Amino acid sequence: MHFYESMAVTTKDGMQFKTYANEHPEGFVIAKPKYIPRAGISSDSFQKRDLDGVPVNRFDYWAASEQELRQYIEHFRKLYPYYFHDSPLHQRWFFGVPKTRIASYQDPKKGVQDLVRLPSEDLDTYSLRTQDFLNILHDHGLPYSAMGITNSTLLGNYTHGRSDIDIMVFGKENYWTFFDFIRDVRHPLLRWRTVEEWQKYFASYNAGLNFSEQEFIWHAQRKRGDGLFDNNVFSVFCVEEPGETAVPWGTERYTPVGTATVKGVVGDHFHSIVRPGFYGLDNSTVVQGLDVPVRQVVTFARDFMAQAFHGETLLAHGVLEKVTPVSGEEYYRVVVGYFDSYFTNRGTEFIKVKRDGP
Repeated sequence: MHFYESMAVTTKDGMQFKTYANEHPEGFVIAKPKYIPRAGISSDSFQKRDLDGVPVNRFDYWAASEQELRQYIEHFRKLYPYYFHDSPLHQRWFFGVPKTRIASYQDPKKGVQDLVRLPSEDLDTYSLRTQDFLNILHDHGLPYSAMGITNSTLLGNYTHGRSDIDIMVFGKENYWTFFDFIRDVRHPLLRWRTVEEWQKYFASYNAGLNFSEQEFIWHAQRKRGDGLFDNNVFSVFCVEEPGETAVPWGTERYTPVGTATVKGVVGDHFHSIVRPGFYGLDNSTVVQGLDVPVRQVVTFARDFMAQAFHGETLLAHGVLEKVTPVSGEEYYRVVVGYFDSYFTNRGTEFIKVKRDGP
């Protein structure tokens, strides 16, 4: 079984995780906890929900203070040590689930296959709009086999007008096809957020981005991965098919050498749409940190996917690492969005385009 990024996984002790990468270590799936039973550990900072009759917390990096988050994760690790992977390749830990502890998972591709086959008269309003949106993507060149649904769209615990429509596109070439055509699609139910709506979104956004409102909106407006369809927010994102990962797990080792701010011209943005994704840099300069040639800026955070494109000048701050491949020459990279960054470099990491104007 290949575990794509952003799949819902339920564990044998009733916990729900969401996969957080497309490549994983042997016997373990990199995943972020989403719903954690409150019987053993609880936090008033996290939303309280009910999952199949079990009281749970909805885990949220930004809902708690840095100290509260660190204490919660330390307590969580004591109770559930098997949900952590201490990677000798990265010299840091990852959340995730041992495959032996997986009770069930949802198949996003099957979800699409089932949904598009149903007669429209059998669907509620939310499902009908999801089907309509999938049909639009199909009519513009994406085969149904290249699409999946996830989160509440797949699990069925959605609310029309409130829940996002979450669409996965399988394969980077397919996603760039979507990226090229979606901006020109004209449909009476499809629209993009206005500047005023982005301003309201930014004001309520709690992800701690090191951006001004103007910078955030400028980057967000051009991504075209999030919009509104019949006033339901839709989110379309890319996951890698087996075998297309640029750097398979285990083919490189990473040695942290501090933090750094780097500037460089984007020579390759093709892999920036997946997690982890990266930007290949030309003519890089370390603005702050160890003065070494940085070849890549890597992101584990979806906020920074498709953030910069070929020929643009990128500015990034994150963990500086020396990379030692199994074969090939050593190089350096800057990484944004490791799990522990949310309470060690909280709010300081970023990737953005350096522009001359505002």
